[in-house]
Amino acid sequence: MHFALLGHSAKYVLKTVGLFHTIEDWAPSQYHLVVVNVLEVDALRASVSSAGLPVERTSVHALDQLPPWALALHQSITANTTSGPGAIPCWKLFVPFLPSMAHINNLIFVDGDLLLMQDPRPLWEYFDIFAPSHLLGLAMNHDGITGLNSGVMLMKMDRMRGIDSMWVRALRHGVARLQRRPQVKLGWLADQTFLSLLAGWTFNSDSLFEPKAAPLFGRVWMLPCGWNRQLSIHASQEPNFWPRWAACTEPCRLAHFSGVFCALPRLRRTQALRIPDLP
Repeated sequence: MHFALLGHSAKYVLKTVGLFHTIEDWAPSQYHLVVVNVLEVDALRASVSSAGLPVERTSVHALDQLPPWALALHQSITANTTSGPGAIPCWKLFVPFLPSMAHINNLIFVDGDLLLMQDPRPLWEYFDIFAPSHLLGLAMNHDGITGLNSGVMLMKMDRMRGIDSMWVRALRHGVARLQRRPQVKLGWLADQTFLSLLAGWTFNSDSLFEPKAAPLFGRVWMLPCGWNRQLSIHASQEPNFWPRWAACTEPCRLAHFSGVFCALPRLRRTQALRIPDLP
């Protein structure tokens, strides 16, 4: 099994590896720490052992090592559309094209604010039931109104990889539509907003595609809600929020705190988070 975490810096990534500790307790896996700048790689690699991760099964990757066309496409997606840190999570969309990940066929990308409640092997096994058309596995946002949630993302890397792949065509198609519709903004949660727009979702009456004409129509496998059980109620003022939020009735297997910052100290204690000093 391969799991990945993304951060803008080595220090940030090291603060979020508690989830990997609990995965390791259940099922030893391969771990991928992804940073934006290659200058962070040495510091992060030197801290793997003191962070409590298995050195022989932990890899470090830098996104500025992507091919030039991928760097340019990321810039096209995020320029003038994102706010706050929104451009950073959009790097996840380009991980299949990292030379250092060329050997990986399946990858689960996770946010750092997750608490694992059970053995993750059944989550990995969902790759086996993907249809040939599926590129991604994602859960819905639990407010029922804001599309897909990228906090747990199953990525069929072998299908997404390649400059002429369906995935790259979808990204380019989305960029072309964004450029024609400058009123559409991706905001803080830019990666999942962009994915939702590519799947035909509408936000505040703004959309890029009709659902059945959307590039990701039929390309996303719907992850059961218990594997991304979002606890945030930030949209609770929206009509019918509570019935939608409570619609997930299956057991919570992977809790997603979704910015519920008051819960993070408990999350860190529960996952025995060990944060080393950088060398």
